Amino acid sequence: MVVIKSEADLAGCSASMKDGYANAAKERKLDGSWVISNTRSSVQPFLTYAENRALREKVWQMFINRGDNGDEHDNNKVITQILNLRKERAKLLGFKNHAEWRLQNSMAKSPERAMELMMSVWPAAIARVKTEVSDMQAMADKEGAKIKIEPWDYRFYAEKVRKEKYDLDNNEVKEYLQLEKLREGMFWVAGELFNFSFTPLNNIPVYQPDVQR
Repeated sequence: MVVIKSEADLAGCSASMKDGYANAAKERKLDGSWVISNTRSSVQPFLTYAENRALREKVWQMFINRGDNGDEHDNNKVITQILNLRKERAKLLGFKNHAEWRLQNSMAKSPERAMELMMSVWPAAIARVKTEVSDMQAMADKEGAKIKIEPWDYRFYAEKVRKEKYDLDNNEVKEYLQLEKLREGMFWVAGELFNFSFTPLNNIPVYQPDVQR
């Protein structure tokens, strides 16, 4: 996690983001601070809106290096064990490798077909990324940032480019994406597609009050 001591370092972040980071700090008994947890839901908004570039880099480095720091939470040995077990399972089931076993019931059917599909879209994906980064670099240059776009700048400047090109601010639609409305929407779709209906249950214990069943 990254602990932030000054609210000034959260410039660009919305009030709801700040509240979330403050709550994460309180849970860790760090009152008066803000905590960026090492989770996607905590990191991605920060990388998108936080103006402090040095902190964006710190948060990005924390996130991409999770489980790979040579400490008690390091996953390298576990990954090796998982790969060996997957290889052993595939052989026991009569397959050359894990990928061959895993893809047998998929649309691709084989590792070769999956790779062929990925490589067919790879050139277009690379070209698109280059275009996006070029737009971001142009935005940074126009602002006089005097930087070269780095991975921790990607979401931040992508949001700026999106606002300029499409006049779209994600924060403006958040008020229409309350959990209750999203749940209602999912239940409605399930009813339309599969004729499902959902009834609240009040006699099942939950781990915290906001959970509905």
